[in-house]
Amino acid sequence: MKKKLLSFAVLVIALAWCIPTFPRLVEHRVGHPVIPQPGWPAGLADLLNDPGRVYGYWINGIDHFYYAGDSEAFNQFAEQYAKLKGTPLTLVVHPGRGREMRLEDRRIRYGWEVRVDGRRSVGEREDRRDVVSVEVWLGGQIELDKMKVPIDVKVESGNEIQELIASHAARVKEADEADIETLPIVLVSATGTSEGGEPAPDTVEPEP
Repeated sequence: MKKKLLSFAVLVIALAWCIPTFPRLVEHRVGHPVIPQPGWPAGLADLLNDPGRVYGYWINGIDHFYYAGDSEAFNQFAEQYAKLKGTPLTLVVHPGRGREMRLEDRRIRYGWEVRVDGRRSVGEREDRRDVVSVEVWLGGQIELDKMKVPIDVKVESGNEIQELIASHAARVKEADEADIETLPIVLVSATGTSEGGEPAPDTVEPEP
């Protein structure tokens, strides 16, 4: 009997190891204040509880928070973001008209996102802090000429425009190479005439 129980326990453990695990999504619902977590920079929870928050969730070690507002609201948010200590401050700017996500029967529109990456941390072992970054989409309520980014925040491109430029340059190069391949080939002899005996194109004859 004991052997059967032991064999059954081993089988259960083996099956548990074989069952695939799926990432669990935890929502940060609007109206519920965000609570500070271990590893978060001081003041981050206050920033995340900005009244412009429209949605949020945690998955795979990263917290995502989404906000809606105009240029002035974003500028105020950026000022508070710049006050965080213990994390690199990075703002990634994207072209477009804001963003939208669908959740069942809901449509959530937002202009910027905050990511709190618990998988990447900086600082000494006893005082490590999660990396907090911000991404913003222009063309909707947020206007480029009205944005004011604090000097302590590093600004990066979302690379959409650079990718467009690179793609266009590749197409131009491909078209140029195709044109070169289709040009007529004229064989010129050492005397400067074509195979038919006529003067070769662009051949300059010496004056008498």
